[in-house]
Amino acid sequence: MRPTVSQYATALTALFAEEGGGKEILFAKNIVAWLKRRGEDKKLPAIVAYLEKLAAVKAGTLTVKATVARTLSEESKQHLTEKAQALFPGKQITLHYVIDEHVIGGAKLSTEETLYDGTLANELAALKKFIQ
Repeated sequence: MRPTVSQYATALTALFAEEGGGKEILFAKNIVAWLKRRGEDKKLPAIVAYLEKLAAVKAGTLTVKATVARTLSEESKQHLTEKAQALFPGKQITLHYVIDEHVIGGAKLSTEETLYDGTLANELAALKKFIQ
């Protein structure tokens, strides 16, 4: 049985916490070599991404994708950041903006697990559903 990406990342986190002493780089090189010998080096990018996610959770930060219609003014960005902080309390929010020409107004705020759709199209669809 081969460990999953999350199992590798969890084990690495525990091992790094125990090891310390400035040997982390040597330890990481040995782990990479070991994964290559096992033929699992293709998992490395996913393991690193999972470790970054664990570090962000520990630090209380959250990256939120904001899908908008066009480039926003600084005032609009600040307003959207405040809305995101209200939706994800207790987290330090970093917004990553994506422009989508299909969005005619409003914004979608999403993480890997959550989607808040505050677009005009979504509001109109809800209104249409309510009327019918």
